[in-house]
Amino acid sequence: MVKLEEKLNEEVKEYQEDKSLGELADVLEVLYSLCSARGYTKAELEAAREKKAKNRGGFNNRIFLEYVDE
Repeated sequence: MVKLEEKLNEEVKEYQEDKSLGELADVLEVLYSLCSARGYTKAELEAAREKKAKNRGGFNNRIFLEYVDE
């Protein structure tokens, strides 16, 4: 699992340098492999992503929460 996490960091770095669709695909492929290694499916990952987006909002509008004042 450590090697997959290292690979994820490598692929994210390559995407940050290149900004290409191919590099995004590589990041996604490693994420899918990590899910599988942890016993999750792609469908479970997508369901978790959808739930978080519904509850917290996604990033489509490019609005980011900077802090919470309690």
